[in-house]
Amino acid sequence: MTRMKALLVGLGQIGCGYDIDQPFYQDQPCSGAVTWTHARALVCHPQVELVAAVDPSPQARERFSAVYSCPAFADVQACFQGLGHKEVDLVVVAVPPSLQPPLVEQLLARCSPRMLLLEKPVAISVQAAERLRQACLRHPNLVVAVNYIRRYLPVVLELQSQLQAGDFG
Repeated sequence: MTRMKALLVGLGQIGCGYDIDQPFYQDQPCSGAVTWTHARALVCHPQVELVAAVDPSPQARERFSAVYSCPAFADVQACFQGLGHKEVDLVVVAVPPSLQPPLVEQLLARCSPRMLLLEKPVAISVQAAERLRQACLRHPNLVVAVNYIRRYLPVVLELQSQLQAGDFG
């Protein structure tokens, strides 16, 4: 089995902070009590190898590397220099929306992932979102997805209630 190589960009709360202190086992989904971050989801997925992370904060990089035994770099350029010619299949971008369009352009200039997962919102203006869209369109085989937490939607809450009540067997 070939594992998908993943790069995580952004080591804030959704990147790795929310569940950093919770125990887990690598390559074992649901091995911890919670999985609230991209880092945890990637590290616990048996078909994914988290190869590196990027964040400008030295403290965030140190904390991440200590928990996940994975290199973390200050910026995209340093990351790809550090990785050498290793290609990545999946890039998860968990940075503020003002940074996403130029960051995606930087990433796509250095690698050709099969998948790109962006946190919402993806930009701070329609023009910036269009810039991001155009950058992605230059890579016709790239699958782009936007993460959207659905746990607070009324329809999801109702479904969860029905599941817990045993309405579906």
